[in-house]
Amino acid sequence: QSFLDHPNITKIYGYFVHKDSIYLIMEYLIEGTLYDSIKKSGPVPEPVAAIKLHQISKALSHIHSYHIIHRDLKP
Repeated sequence: QSFLDHPNITKIYGYFVHKDSIYLIMEYLIEGTLYDSIKKSGPVPEPVAAIKLHQISKALSHIHSYHIIHRDLKP
């Protein structure tokens, strides 16, 4: 999973399967997710939104280069 090492991608340390579910062991984000941030502070100023969108685009480009898709994008 080291190929997923990217500054704009939350690290995955491992996973386990229990019954019909897959659980991911992921890096803890002190600030929470982008969604949490928007929910807490309200609308994002356009310059900040542009930076965030650029970071998301770089992360998606990185995973796409490994033929991985993200099927659950949300703010």
